[in-house]
Amino acid sequence: MRSRHITIAVFFYLLSLGEVYGYNQVKTADDYLDQAELIIKDGTYLPLLENKRGEKDKFLQLVNQSLTLAESARAYLFLGFVSHMAFDSDSYKDSVHYYEKAIELKPKYLRALIALSSAHRNGKNYEECMNSTNQVLKIDPQNKIAKRVGADCKSSFDQQNLSECMKDYEVLWHREPKN
Repeated sequence: MRSRHITIAVFFYLLSLGEVYGYNQVKTADDYLDQAELIIKDGTYLPLLENKRGEKDKFLQLVNQSLTLAESARAYLFLGFVSHMAFDSDSYKDSVHYYEKAIELKPKYLRALIALSSAHRNGKNYEECMNSTNQVLKIDPQNKIAKRVGADCKSSFDQQNLSECMKDYEVLWHREPKN
């Protein structure tokens, strides 16, 4: 009889230790996103691009696990990062979609607005890039990243317009060389 009581006492003691050490905890959506953030903690997102040890797959798995629990702007931002790192036209559209979804859920989400600006710059959609950076600067007028990305987009936009103007000029010149 005494050994039975000791066994039951040990069982409940170990059960409570398990809870203390996290064996019986339920993870939240933010817990999964925090784990995903550790993969890109250096801010360069190189682990997603290089994917040397399956970081991209692990990152996606964590973000998707988060989304099964709750929809969040941060999760869509992270999905945008993965698409953005592919650097092709289809992925550009996907990353813009995810960043816009993040902004829809959290309208003044600077991180998503800056990422959206960068995606538009990489996709050579310079007008939209300038619009996104202007949104950031309305919220945070001193944001150095937005200023730099916005200046890059303005410069590229001006260069693109100049190039188109020169093409039109050449067409006219070939049509009427004496004029």
